[in-house]
Amino acid sequence: MPSTSGRGKTGFMEQPSSSYGSTYENAPGAEDFRMPIYPLSGTQVRLEKLMRVLVLCALFLGSWRVARWGWTNFTLSDVCLVVAGAILLVQGRANGRPFGELSSIWYFGFAAMLGGLLVGTMLNGDPQRWFIASSQYLFAYVFLPIILMSLDRQLLMRGMLLFVYGVALSQVIGIVTAQFFDYTATFYTLDHGFITPNGRIGAMTGEPNWNGAMCAFALAMLAYLHLRGQIRVLIAIACAICICAGLVVSASFTAIASAAGGLMIMILASGGGRAIKIGLAFVLVITSYVVLGGPLPEAFGARVSGALVTGDLSQAGTFDGRTLLIYEAWDMLDKTMFIGLGVDGYREASSYGVPVHNLYLIIGNEGGLIALFGLVCMIMVALTYSINFYRKDRLDGAVCLTMLGIFIAYSLAIPHMYTRIWVIPLFLCLAMSRQSWMQQPQYIPRGQ
Repeated sequence: MPSTSGRGKTGFMEQPSSSYGSTYENAPGAEDFRMPIYPLSGTQVRLEKLMRVLVLCALFLGSWRVARWGWTNFTLSDVCLVVAGAILLVQGRANGRPFGELSSIWYFGFAAMLGGLLVGTMLNGDPQRWFIASSQYLFAYVFLPIILMSLDRQLLMRGMLLFVYGVALSQVIGIVTAQFFDYTATFYTLDHGFITPNGRIGAMTGEPNWNGAMCAFALAMLAYLHLRGQIRVLIAIACAICICAGLVVSASFTAIASAAGGLMIMILASGGGRAIKIGLAFVLVITSYVVLGGPLPEAFGARVSGALVTGDLSQAGTFDGRTLLIYEAWDMLDKTMFIGLGVDGYREASSYGVPVHNLYLIIGNEGGLIALFGLVCMIMVALTYSINFYRKDRLDGAVCLTMLGIFIAYSLAIPHMYTRIWVIPLFLCLAMSRQSWMQQPQYIPRGQ
């Protein structure tokens, strides 16, 4: 049993740190992540177990947006996170400075983004829309990192493994269901995008492009877990097959490009022979499938294969239509530089009647330059954090940079990104890497 001789007047235990000195308090940012002293009562132990189970369930269902309350944006994964977060708050363990010394910059950027959107909404839009969007952003970019940064590395590693399993199972469910039902049978029972009219599959994520993003995130995580020795080879291969199949049936060029780019970042950043072998294995499997004339969904051939073969992005799905929206949004920035259009205001101002599929342009037009500056500040914090982790542990830093790279790639193709599926993979990897140099205490029931 761990010794409790380190208990001090502050009520916290000093813990050794092999990387930053003789005590836990010497580690940078350690003051933001202190755990309760031993021993714990029976009730505290039960709460701890419940919290850990809820976190694991939330991460397993992290990509399952279909499992939500009606047509709202509140999923079963969100419910688990809310209850787990409440337990952490009751225990006094919620980490209010999830990014250490950079937390002030993170909060400043977040406040600037929402503040710019608020000004534009109050002057040009419906205030109710701001309250809805701001609550979603608050959950995704403040509450979620506070929860994940308050957990130990072992739990986060298991959570990453379960996230990969959840994505793989989602693809199996989607592909099998598509063999027996079409989009009319799943339109209302599951989700509008579970199966689309042209045969694309969104699986349990509920939208093909978003499902492709989850596959891209999961493939990079799977490579990391294999390199860490956290998953058996046969299980890793089975998961990789399911996830790659999901990439194909989602028929998303952005997903294919993000998955390939993510694996490339993992290989180049992590280095080593094993990483190169993983990359070569993926290339060999894909090349063999194409050379042997493996069947491809019709939607994949229409939306992706032409662009991959010719290099002409105009053949990639709705690329031309999104380009027109980007041109229009860029021109509109001159009028919305200081006071934006407000949340959802771009849809009404656009001659096309749809939001531009670019996070930076939608934030810039609806919140002005202040909101855009806040968003950039937050991304720079995540980038700085990832680079710092890379200096401490090459593989941890590599997976963080990969998650951030995929997130940035999709931020160029998605409007508002407050749904938790976009940030769970990023914050999960950042949190796990942060704990790599912190010794985590074990919870010991009272009397043992």
